[in-house]
Formats: sequence, C-alpha cells, structure tokens
Amino acid sequence: EPAPAADTATDGTSATTDRPSQGAGPKLKRFRIAVTVGYQYAHPFSYGMLGLDVTVGIWGPIQAGLYVRPSYGGNKQFPGMPEVVGPVIFMPMGLAAGVRKEGWLSPYVNGAFQFAYNRDGLRALPFLVGAMVQGGLDISPGDGFFVIRVQGEAGILGQVFNGRVSAGVGVRF
Repeated sequence: EPAPAADTATDGTSATTDRPSQGAGPKLKRFRIAVTVGYQYAHPFSYGMLGLDVTVGIWGPIQAGLYVRPSYGGNKQFPGMPEVVGPVIFMPMGLAAGVRKEGWLSPYVNGAFQFAYNRDGLRALPFLVGAMVQGGLDISPGDGFFVIRVQGEAGILGQVFNGRVSAGVGVRF
C-alpha cells in the first residue's frame, strides 16, 4: 500500500509544519497559594496575624478563593464588657470572589464574606459575620511560579471596623 500523501500548502511546503501550533503562548497559572504575615485591627483590638490564601482563576480575570487569618493579641477589654482573661486568639476566615490581572505583575481586588468564632462572647454573639474588600499585588519575578504578595483588607466584622495589612510569599501554578 502506498503511504498517505502529506498535506501540502499551495506553495509546496508542508502545511502541518508551517502552521502555528494550537495553544502556543504563555500558560496561565490559575491556582495560587500564599502565606503572609501582618497586622490586624478589629476595633478596639490589635493582633499579629498570619494569612493563608488559596485562590483559583474561574474564567478570564474572575477568581474565587478561601482565606483564613489566625491572629494573636494581648489582653484587651472591650468597653463596657468583662475583662478578657489570657491572650486573645482570633481567627477570621471566609470566601472571596473578584478579578485579577494575569502576568508577572498581578493586581487583584476581591469582595469577601468573613466570619469568626467569638471566643469571649463579645456582646453575647458566639460568631461574628461581615464583609470586606481585599486588594493586593502579586509579583512573580521572571513570570515564574514564585510570588511575592502585598495585601490590604478593610471591612466590617460583627458591628465594628476590621482592617488588615500583610506581606508574604506564595506559589502559582
């Protein structure tokens, strides 16, 4: 049996070798995991904070994520409430959705739902809920997998202002 004829373009070159390959170009890195350290203020309390974030690109610039903010603060007293005994450990967590510009310089902004267990029964609420805006910048030197992150967050948790600033590192793939 004769071998099948190769596709040839009208100029006589092989059509399969001269065509640009499908899907050529930079591969999008849709998953991100980041660890940050920073400061959290939840009126009138101040905390040292560790941030853990996992985000995934859903479609185009749209992303969704999960986050947790374990925080540690000293003895404080909420005005008009019994004194808090022992160090304050506070852990807001939540879900976020927003937009991100892909690339080695990757700014993003998210709207986030947040909640936290209220260990000290502040105003008799066992859980605090709220919403916030998260914004930041991921820098990926050489457009690689390594990420340097700076981030800020502001919103309401329970009935009070809650703000955070942090910086850290992560990976994207």
